[in-house]
Amino acid sequence: MTKRIFRSICMIAVTVLLVALILLFNVLYEYFSIIQQRELQDELVFAAKGVENDGIVYLNSLSHTSARITWISHDGKVLYDTVIDPDGMEDHNEREEIREAFETGYGESIRFSASLLSRQLYVAERLEDGSVLRLSSPQASVLVLFKDLIIPILFILLGAVLMSFFLSLGVSRKIAGLLNELDADNLEQISEYEELKPLYHSITAQKKRLANQEATLRQKEDQFTAATEGMSEGILLIGKKRVILSINTAALSFFDVEKDAVGRDICAIDPHYHLETLLEEAETEHYAERIYKKGDSFYQLIANPIISEGKTIGLCVIILDTTEKTKNEALRREFTANVSHELKTPLHAISGYAELLSSGLVREEDVPGFLNQIHAESGRMIRLIEDIIRLSSLDEGESESGKTPLDLFASVSLSVDSLRERAEKANISLTLSGESVTLVAIPTLINAITENLVTNAIKYNRPGGSVRITVGQDDKNAILTVEDNGIGIAKEHHDRLFERFYRVDKSHSKAVGGTGLGLSIVKHAVRLHRGTIRLDSEPGVGTKVTVTLPK
Repeated sequence: MTKRIFRSICMIAVTVLLVALILLFNVLYEYFSIIQQRELQDELVFAAKGVENDGIVYLNSLSHTSARITWISHDGKVLYDTVIDPDGMEDHNEREEIREAFETGYGESIRFSASLLSRQLYVAERLEDGSVLRLSSPQASVLVLFKDLIIPILFILLGAVLMSFFLSLGVSRKIAGLLNELDADNLEQISEYEELKPLYHSITAQKKRLANQEATLRQKEDQFTAATEGMSEGILLIGKKRVILSINTAALSFFDVEKDAVGRDICAIDPHYHLETLLEEAETEHYAERIYKKGDSFYQLIANPIISEGKTIGLCVIILDTTEKTKNEALRREFTANVSHELKTPLHAISGYAELLSSGLVREEDVPGFLNQIHAESGRMIRLIEDIIRLSSLDEGESESGKTPLDLFASVSLSVDSLRERAEKANISLTLSGESVTLVAIPTLINAITENLVTNAIKYNRPGGSVRITVGQDDKNAILTVEDNGIGIAKEHHDRLFERFYRVDKSHSKAVGGTGLGLSIVKHAVRLHRGTIRLDSEPGVGTKVTVTLPK
């Protein structure tokens, strides 16, 4: 630091000195030029008197003169010149100083002389007979002036540099010593110096800001710790370099770590790299989840990136104990499979009764009613079986080998066309708009998503209502939107609407022939494609379902 201050002061001193010398030379040069011009003017006065009294005799009598003398007649012809033969000289009427002398009686100029090849000072005076007498002298250059003063200047420059060196060394040591001894906790010592008061105020204000920020951060950390420690869910905050920033007791228990793991690498508590693929997917897809089995328990790990100012600065992992939920789902899947098999027996019985009825063993007037009822029930039961089988297949994880590139708009258009007749019977208008979007997906599931959403929009609408289907896209996703202006769904039902067999209005659902599995099939199909589904609905206004599928 001392060297930098020393060099800075020396450079400033030398720079100031050089600038001062340059300015001084300019001032001296101007001063000497003025003196030279005044001397030339004095000579002109005496020469003019001599020429007016004796004419050219006076000029010839001059044995030596420091200035060049030129005598010009009133018509511009050169009558006499001490340097060049006047017979070979050109007309001088256009010379600036000559022209001024003819006009005002006196003229002067500074210019380069083509005949003498040097920069000249010119002064001219009009005589009584109308002619003009001019004197000129070479103007001394800066280099000539510098040459004459080089020795004293070098002595002055050397003395100034030496003085600057010693003064700079002392000042820099004093400043550096003061700053090196500076104590951030005791700044009163520098407040005595007027020059250092801004530094004193800046450091004091910075200390206060840092103290406030530290207190705020500590308070937030305590609040976060208090909130997370009481949670049964595990919370894990990981930095960009896989360093643990925060971990609560539930997460420590999940990883079987007894002491605090903050500051350690994630590999230290997860040696088998179970989290690595989850974290990588969360960084690229902005969301990732996995189900892990640990003994007889099941855990759902959800990872999301922590984004600040548009940049990912870390990851948040939430660990949920889904053991009970997983077991319940297993029981429900088993129940669904059993129900699907059990329903086949009464279905065959119903078909048998239909055959009896069709054979003529029932009274004629009752035949149409029985037939219609039996066929309607059998049709609903068949649809129920198909939905249960499809849902069971999705629960078990339908193979992704059936994925193929398809045009979402074309696929949706086919499904919408197949439902137009049903919509017309219900006095519902269907409109499809959007653009062609290509994505890799399972065609049958895309059809199932579209048909179930549009069918629900028709079922739970009102006469004269409308259903708008839109296909669009962004940079990474295909977007399918189904919106109606039907009866809508109350907010308390939104979270459970995609559960199997869940109905908002059971009587209405039964009347329109719903199985209670359509939206559950949609949810599972969307999840299989790693997509998301969003529901916006308000009673009396309508429902909007947005499905986002990675392209």
